[in-house]
Amino acid sequence: MLRIRRSGYKVLYVIGAIIVIIAFGFFRQSLHLAEWPQAVLGDLISVAAFFVGARVFRGRGEAIAPPRAWWRTTARPTAGFVLTAYFLMTVVYTFVTAVIDPTVTLAATVVSALSGVLLAAAYLNSSVRLLRTPPPVVEEQPALSKFKPMK
Repeated sequence: MLRIRRSGYKVLYVIGAIIVIIAFGFFRQSLHLAEWPQAVLGDLISVAAFFVGARVFRGRGEAIAPPRAWWRTTARPTAGFVLTAYFLMTVVYTFVTAVIDPTVTLAATVVSALSGVLLAAAYLNSSVRLLRTPPPVVEEQPALSKFKPMK
């Protein structure tokens, strides 16, 4: 199973997910669907990107081979609380945009707000559970070099 441990690779994953979401946004506009199916498709891609990231990212001292518990989205509680705040801010932004911009439909607003609330709840649940029972810390093994020294 793929595991992403280094911060640089995590950043590349996030950049790749953003590119996929933007590209899919252009594609779904070419389908000429109503606004709410477009919102549902876009939010499904976004939510999937976060849940795949939660499955493959690993933090320092976290076991690599076994899968995370189904509820666990981060290695440490602090990251989950930060992401919870971020997703709650996106929900507020969604409603503010709906009030300011008359072209935004109620259906698209509700779909986007629900996906933000779902992600916030998942990260909050993970952080609260990690605070109650901290995960065991696995001692990291030094990487073995594949190269032999030259004589």
